[in-house]
Parts: sequence; C-alpha cells; structure tokens
Amino acid sequence: MKNKILKFALLSVSLLVGIAPAINANIPAIAAHFDNIPLQLVEMLSTAPSLFLVASVLSSSFIAKKIGYKQTIILGLAIVMISGIVPLFINNFYLILISRAALGFGIGLFNSLTVAMINYFYKDTHDRSKMYGLQTAFEGIGGISITFIAGQLIKISW
Repeated sequence: MKNKILKFALLSVSLLVGIAPAINANIPAIAAHFDNIPLQLVEMLSTAPSLFLVASVLSSSFIAKKIGYKQTIILGLAIVMISGIVPLFINNFYLILISRAALGFGIGLFNSLTVAMINYFYKDTHDRSKMYGLQTAFEGIGGISITFIAGQLIKISW
C-alpha cells in the first residue's frame, strides 16, 4: 500500500510540470484586455515561466540540500498553487507577469527533484525505467488536461 501511495505522489506531482503553456491560447484576449501594454510584454506571459523554470532547476538541488527534498517539492507546489491562483483575483498586468514567473520557478523546484526521488526510491532498473515512462506520460496528461480546461475557460473569459 505504501508503495502505491509513493508512486501516486511522485506521478501526481508530474501532472503539474506541463501547465505553464496553457495560457498561450489566451494571449490575444489578454492583449485586448491590457491594450495599454505592448504586445511583446503581454507575450512575455508565455515565456516568463520557462525563463524562471531554468533558474530554479539550477538552484533546486542547492535548496534541497538546505531544507530537504520533500520540503523543496512542497515549497515548489505551494508556489505553483499560489501563483496559479493569483491572476484570478487581480487585474494588474505586472502582478500577473510576476505570478507567471513564480509559476515557472515553482515548477522548476520540483521538476528535477521528482527524477531524483525516483532514483532514490526505485533501485531496480526495471521499476525505475517504468516510473520514468509513467512520469513522462503523466507530464503529458497534465499538460493536455490543463490546456483543455484553459480552452473551456476561454469561452467564459480569459
């Protein structure tokens, strides 16, 4: 039972890795809403997460050594949760841009650590490679799901 909970926990974190690009279809609506903001800056909403993801992937192992792997993953999940919800409640472009950067940073904190956790908990090469495959599949499922949800929400409002 414990092994199934561990597998579910590791794979469920992977569902969130591909969520950042889901906003891309909303860029035209966001640009129309923030018509006083240059289009290039509005388009930064789709690239800012990637830039900060790189920065946090590079620093995640350092942070994990200081506070622990589990705590770093939880911190990353908390950052993703907060930064993902913030744009729902605010109407300030620059705060939305900051929240998108934070989203990327949060994803980067746990992205590489899930691979390290798989290496740590799965010593058998067959089980480990199976988990890598499942992790990749879950990343894709998460990206597809959130993109579908974002597409449905576009019908309501950006």
